[in-house]
Amino acid sequence: MREAFQQFPIPIKNHAAIEGAWGARRAVWTDDMAANPRVDRESFNRFPHQSDLFVPICIKERPVGGFFVIWWTERRSITDDEVRLVQGISDLAGMFLDNAQLYRAAAEANRAKDEFLATLSHELRNPLGAIVAAVGALERRGEQDEKTRRSRQIILRQSHHLAHLVDDLLDVARVTAGKITLSRQPLDLGEVATNCVRLLRDGGQGLEHRVTVRAEPVMVSADLTRLEQIVGNLLQNAVKYTPAGGSVEIDITRESRDAVLRVTDTGRGIRPEMLPRVFELFAQAEQPLDPSLGGLGVGLTLTRRLVELHGGAITAFSEGEGRGAQFSVRLPLDVTTAPPRPPSEPLAHGRPRRILIIEDSPDARESLRLLLESQGHHVSEASDGVGGVTLALAEGPDVILIDLGLPGLDGYEVARTLRGSAFGKTATLIAVTGYGQTEDRRRSSEAGFDAHLVKPVSPEALARLLATSSESDA
Repeated sequence: MREAFQQFPIPIKNHAAIEGAWGARRAVWTDDMAANPRVDRESFNRFPHQSDLFVPICIKERPVGGFFVIWWTERRSITDDEVRLVQGISDLAGMFLDNAQLYRAAAEANRAKDEFLATLSHELRNPLGAIVAAVGALERRGEQDEKTRRSRQIILRQSHHLAHLVDDLLDVARVTAGKITLSRQPLDLGEVATNCVRLLRDGGQGLEHRVTVRAEPVMVSADLTRLEQIVGNLLQNAVKYTPAGGSVEIDITRESRDAVLRVTDTGRGIRPEMLPRVFELFAQAEQPLDPSLGGLGVGLTLTRRLVELHGGAITAFSEGEGRGAQFSVRLPLDVTTAPPRPPSEPLAHGRPRRILIIEDSPDARESLRLLLESQGHHVSEASDGVGGVTLALAEGPDVILIDLGLPGLDGYEVARTLRGSAFGKTATLIAVTGYGQTEDRRRSSEAGFDAHLVKPVSPEALARLLATSSESDA
C-alpha cells in the first residue's frame, strides 16, 4: 500500500474535501466514502476504503502537509475526541517542523558567519603580513633618524593591534561554536602575568602608567596561549581606560582551592547599569568622544568564555564612573605536582638558507623577501603555484614559504606535488597564510607542511623556525 501511495499521491488541488481542510486549516472527515460527494473519485477508485480523517499540518498558520487516518474495511463514526487527538498530533508535528526549519536556518547562518569570518581574517591578514614584514626589514637597516624610528614603531604597533582584533573576532566565534580545545599544562599564574606585562610594555602600551605585579607562586592547569590571552585582554582593557599617570595593579593570590587574578585600575570606571552587561558580546558604554576608547566590544566576552572553558569564573566591580574598576578571575588550583616547564633557550639565527617564496600578492612577496634578505638568506620568488613548483624543482631550495590561497594550483596542491618528488621529501615546507583555524592547520599538516604560520608573521617567530630548520639539516 505504501508503494501505491508513493506512486499515486492523493491530490490537494481539485480534491474538494482536502482543499477545504487545507484552506480552512481544520480537520475534515467522512464515515461513508462511497456516498460522500466531496470525495475525489479517482483517488477512491485507487484506494477504496470506508472512512477517513484528514488533518492539515501547519507552520505558523501555513499548511505544509497533513495526517490521514483511514479505515479500510468498515465504516467508522469519528468522534470529537478522535478529531482532537489527531489535531493535537498535527499541531505537535507543525511545531517540530517549525523548530527544525529554525535550527536549519540558524545552522546555515552560523556556517555563513564562520565562512565570512575566515575569509575576513584571510583578507585582513594578507596586507597586515606585508606591512609587518616590511617594517621588520626596515628594523634591520641600521640606525635611522628619530622620526623615522618612531613612525616605524607606530606602524608595527597598530598592525599588531589590528591582528589582535581579527584574532578576537575569530576566537569569539570559535568558542561559541565549541571549536576551541585546550592544551593544558602546569603553569605559574604569576609568571604568566609578569610576562604579559613585559609583552605589553614591549608593544609600547602602558608606558605612561604605573603597572604593578604582586604575585605569590600559584599553579594552575591551563592552556598557555589562552591564559596569556585572558591576562593580556584584562591588562590591555585596564590600560586603555586609565588615563596617563594612572595605575594598574595585578594581584595573584591563592584563596582556598582557587587561584585568583585581580586586575585593578584607577581609570574611568563602569556605570552601575553597565556592570551586568559588561561581558556581553558587543556591549559597550556610550561611545566616547576619544576614539582610542572605542572598540568592537568582544574582548571581555572572549575573556569570560576562555575563563569558563578552564572551569573558572570572572566578575567585574566598579564604584561608578571615574572610580576605576576591578576584574577578578578565579581558576581551579592545579592539584598535580608536575613542575612548570623551564623556559626554552633563545635560538640563534642559524646559517643562511636558500629560500623560495610562493605568494601571489606582490606586496606580501616583496616585503617577505626584504625581511629574509635582511637576515642574510638567499631568496627567490614565484607568484603562482605552477611557477612555484617549477622553480622549486629547478633550484632545490632549503626552505619554501607557500601561501595557501594561490590561484590555479593552491598551496595544498603545491605541497603535495613537491612531497611527491625526490627533492620535496627533504625540503622544509612552511605555510604562510591568512587562514589560521584548526581545520586549516589540519589540512596543511595532511598536505605535507612542516609548519603553519598565520599572517602577519612575527619576524622573530620566522627567524626561530628557520634556525630550527637549519639545526635539523646540520
